[in-house]
Amino acid sequence: MTTLSGALPPELADDAPFTERTLWELRKKTVAMAGTPGKTSATCEGGKVSEEPGATTRCTVTYEGQEVTWSIEFEKLTDDLNSYDITNAGQAVLTAKSVHGHFLKECNGVSKHLRCDKVPDVEGVAYDQDTGHHCQYASTVDGEARWVDIPVSVGECGVVFDNGRSPKSFWRGGDGAPRSACDDVATGWNAGAGPRRSRRSRGREEADGASVSPAWRRRAMT
Repeated sequence: MTTLSGALPPELADDAPFTERTLWELRKKTVAMAGTPGKTSATCEGGKVSEEPGATTRCTVTYEGQEVTWSIEFEKLTDDLNSYDITNAGQAVLTAKSVHGHFLKECNGVSKHLRCDKVPDVEGVAYDQDTGHHCQYASTVDGEARWVDIPVSVGECGVVFDNGRSPKSFWRGGDGAPRSACDDVATGWNAGAGPRRSRRSRGREEADGASVSPAWRRRAMT
């Protein structure tokens, strides 16, 4: 079985060029969004990620023919330490395997009768918006059987059902926190923190002959 991380080339070393490391990360985020392994490539406008303080570079990942654009904003924290933010530019990729697989996994405990619209194998959709696709599970209310409709959207971590408001099995441990594809340990790595969230990285830099190891932190984007 191929994991999501197995769909990518090996992760680059910390001393690899900044643009190459960033493109690898963008490909990783896009595969996580798709929720299934696929062929990817990535390029940036101007051929590289600008490292000028305050500069923003747009880079595009192509996943099985569908393009997803990301913005990288570079910041200079100190003379020897830099930082960058990655945000989605409004595009996402939806896959039928991810929709069907996650819906079966998440809703199987609610109902044994499940169905979804016919979803294309791969489709470009708006990020964090209703895709127009729906899944349904059978429920009985007051003795009457009916289908419960669940809209499908896509966030940074992949498929989201009913905008995070889902049946009981969609919720993690009953603590009220919505479950998303980011909670799926089967991916082999943490793809992110959820819709409208980006990762800030302090990239490795050389200062007075000493290397600065990467340190990761997250912040919510509005």
